[in-house]
Amino acid sequence: MFRRINPLGVLKVFFCVLIIASVLIFPRKIFLAQGGAQAFAAIAVSQVKATRGTIWTAQQPSGYSFIIGVTGLCTTVDCYAGAGFWETGYIKGTITPVHNQLQQFVSYENVNGSITTKYGLGNLADNNWYTFQTLYSNTAQRWEAWRDGQVIWFPPSSLNFTYGARAICGPEGSSNGVPLGVECKNMQYKTTTVGWTLYDYTYTQIVGNYCVFKPYTYGSFGWGPC
Repeated sequence: MFRRINPLGVLKVFFCVLIIASVLIFPRKIFLAQGGAQAFAAIAVSQVKATRGTIWTAQQPSGYSFIIGVTGLCTTVDCYAGAGFWETGYIKGTITPVHNQLQQFVSYENVNGSITTKYGLGNLADNNWYTFQTLYSNTAQRWEAWRDGQVIWFPPSSLNFTYGARAICGPEGSSNGVPLGVECKNMQYKTTTVGWTLYDYTYTQIVGNYCVFKPYTYGSFGWGPC
């Protein structure tokens, strides 16, 4: 005798398949490359046009493809594939033309575009605080990367977005297992209508065996493996 199929059960299986497929087809954005390590502190912000964070460089190990500490923004809250983003901070690794040199970089992507990365935007010191900033300038009509109050670089052509939907600060690495440890303090954002605003993160974006915790107000620490 054939057993009657529970239609609710069929629906449950169907939706489970959809959820799994959506994860496979629309992977979460890996900001720099096909990295497998992230520990971002994040907050959803409508029409965010700038982010700022003071980031401790520590003394990053050599020999990995890349280890970065960044502040940035994304055009969607979840930052899945197809979203645009703009970020800047430090990088160290073998992916850069000068291997294992701690330096500022910029990484960005148009909406439904491909990732572009600019290296060599000034050598940085170990165990030092730097204030990195992303900004869309209404005056210059361009995205800009800043360090310690100075414009460091801007792209040669316009991007196809002028604001985002979330702000992030934290580390990323080339693969799961890469040692990460990035402290962000005085995390801030700026929108199209509101000036610089200090914030505490409200959610995290974690890829791999990593953790994020709040060491103090307006601060975050992304680290691991944990």
